Amino acid sequence: MRINTNIPMDYNLLSEHLAQMQWEFPFACFFDIGKSIFGRQLHMVRLGKGHRTVFINAAHHGSEWMTSMQLLNFCNAFCQAAEDGLSLFGYNCRLILKKYTLFLMPMVNPDGVCLAVNGLSKESFFYERILAMNGGSTDFTHWQANGRGVDLNHNYDAGFYIAKELEPSYGVTAPCPSRYGGSFPESEPEVAAICDFVRKNGIDVAVALHSQGEEIYYDYCGHIPRGARKYAHAMASASGYTLSKPDGIASYSGFKDWFIDKFDRPAFTIEIGLGQNPLPLCDFGSIYRKLAPMLLSLCP
Repeated sequence: MRINTNIPMDYNLLSEHLAQMQWEFPFACFFDIGKSIFGRQLHMVRLGKGHRTVFINAAHHGSEWMTSMQLLNFCNAFCQAAEDGLSLFGYNCRLILKKYTLFLMPMVNPDGVCLAVNGLSKESFFYERILAMNGGSTDFTHWQANGRGVDLNHNYDAGFYIAKELEPSYGVTAPCPSRYGGSFPESEPEVAAICDFVRKNGIDVAVALHSQGEEIYYDYCGHIPRGARKYAHAMASASGYTLSKPDGIASYSGFKDWFIDKFDRPAFTIEIGLGQNPLPLCDFGSIYRKLAPMLLSLCP
């Protein structure tokens, strides 16, 4: 199965691809961990049964749908290589499946992705409310939040109330396309589902794919878990990406921050590509050639 790189991927297209992969690769496990605020399933793929667990997610932000396409393409290529007994960027995929368990979540925010890709349907029950959150504009190209205007990557319990205090300085006072963290940590079903999943599955290493900047973030407020620096340098070496630290409101209440704060284990935000969101489809191949070796370097 080939990913169509000529059109942006929304939730329906993602679901179709996963259904096809489930038929093609019976050794992979496909399941859901919950539903979005508008009732869309939160899809997960499990590969392997090894003792080391790696969790990679994509598209916390609607306009960053390119990350979903990249992670799905990686999943498909990895499965194909494992089935055929071939290596992927020099990595033995069958050996990885024996040593590791990979959990891949291609679309954390399906409602936000659908808004960014398809716009807002006038048939939507929440049309007027969502339109108002977007300042009355029908252009949702740059929409990052979920279906009720909460930025999912600011809804985690790690410096949450510090981020809330900073919101007004960014012009954020209510639900809107970006940076509004919600009323309390894990208020959104998408974030609550991820947190419950991580708490139940003993994840060793976690990665959130975002865009853009070709950067890797690997600390939380200066704290770097044991082993994180080694992973970060391996990913930087594999990709040419820069090791960086966020600033301002981006320093708090994200998935990486929560994972480091609660579990003291390595977690990373990878900002794929260069330019402006949404990243252009013509960059798909060049982004993938840097991203795939990075992800594989998590399974040495």
